[in-house]
Amino acid sequence: MDKITIQAVLENLDDMMEFLLNDLSKIISNKSLINQIRLSCEEVLVNVISYAYLEEKGNVEIIRDLSEEGMLFYQFIDEGVPYNPLLNTDPDINAPIEDRGIGGLGVYLYKSIMDEVKYERKDNKNILTFIKKI
Repeated sequence: MDKITIQAVLENLDDMMEFLLNDLSKIISNKSLINQIRLSCEEVLVNVISYAYLEEKGNVEIIRDLSEEGMLFYQFIDEGVPYNPLLNTDPDINAPIEDRGIGGLGVYLYKSIMDEVKYERKDNKNILTFIKKI
């Protein structure tokens, strides 16, 4: 298991993504899957950066783990405002674009890509967990 704690600001997004994707190409040969994982993780981090901390700045802790059974785990932990993205209603992706509301596609995206997504609020922290069989 590896983890970092880094200030949740846009200037740190590249470092966050580098940590999350470090060595992933050594264990996953499917470039499409790597890109899907990248997109999912980036969506979460941009949301934490944009919305978790209202006026003050805060950190995001990122944990990366790979089990012996080939399960990839990512956890995103922040002390921002309580927010469970899994309570959002999935968008109607078949509706005409002009009839769709703004937002919600990112959450739908990572819920579709990951095998499991969990949320919990514990000790005043948002904890979002991704699990993907690779």
